[in-house]
This record gives sequence, structure tokens and C-alpha cells, in this order.
Amino acid sequence: MSVQILENEDGLKAFYCTTTDTAFGPVISEDLQLYEFLSWFPEDVRAYDTDGIMRAINKWKEATTKCRTCAKANKSCPIWKPNKYVDYCVVFALDIEQVELGSIVMEGLDKEDYPDFVDAYPVKATFTDGEELDDDLLYELSKNDDLMQETALKQYLENAENEADQKAEYLYQCRKDDSLC
Repeated sequence: MSVQILENEDGLKAFYCTTTDTAFGPVISEDLQLYEFLSWFPEDVRAYDTDGIMRAINKWKEATTKCRTCAKANKSCPIWKPNKYVDYCVVFALDIEQVELGSIVMEGLDKEDYPDFVDAYPVKATFTDGEELDDDLLYELSKNDDLMQETALKQYLENAENEADQKAEYLYQCRKDDSLC
């Protein structure tokens, strides 16, 4: 009363119904862990024809063969193992083109580190579609030394410019009205 997987010496696989003692569905030549597919698939696979089973297998492969990072970049995942789902591929070299560079927020900006900012690190960034990078992806982003130094320097100078503007405005107001200072 269950579904089993038959496999011959050439590696061809088929589904086998123990209730009716018959093979059914497609013959599969790929190296897939079909028992994993059966545990993933929410319904009884015996209720589907060959085309329906193949559509379900393709959907399962798509859902389990790419981490979110690789799927977003439309690349195959370099650490994917058959039927082992990973949320993000930490081996994947983060595609900087997928990151909204203006969204990177740095911390650890210390004027003593100017202009290298060796202690600066990203704490927030988003993909171009608006989805935020998680901690693993921020860590991958931090490995891009040139981008990190450039972003840290830019943010440091923007902060310094804003601070200088605030001081200038304060001094201007003081000159206009001594009671404010």
C-alpha cells in the first residue's frame, strides 16, 4: 500500500505501486533522490499521469536545486546537492549588480581609520528588487574590500559634510542672534 522506487543496473528509475504491483509514471534517468521527492510532494503521486508527475518533479527540482541567492541571479547553485535545500548559498560570489549600492549602510566608521576604514562593515543593504540582504549575504558583501572602502569613505564624507553644514548653520544663527549661543 505504498509507492516504492525501482532502479535497474543502468540507473533508470521508475515509481512502483505495491498495492497494484505495477510500475507507473515516467522512466527517470537523472540522478535524483526520488524518495525525497515523495516526501516533499503533498499528494499521492499515483493519482497523477506521467506528464503530471514530470511537472511535479520539475517543480520540486526548481524548489530544491537553487538557493535564493542563485535563483535571484538566475544561476545554478555551486553548493547544491540533490534534494538538499539551502536558503542562501554562502559559497556563491555575491553578484554586486544585484545589490542596490546606494542602499548599503555602514557602521564602524572611525575618523582614526580614515581613509582605509578597516573596521567599517555593512549592517544593511538591499537587492535591486528591494529585498534586504540577510547576515550571511552582508558578510559576503563585506568581502568586497574595494566596494566596502569606497562606500565607507563616501558615507564618512557625507556624514562629515552634514556635520559641517550643521555647524555652519549653528554659527550663522549665533551671528544673527547671540542669545541662541
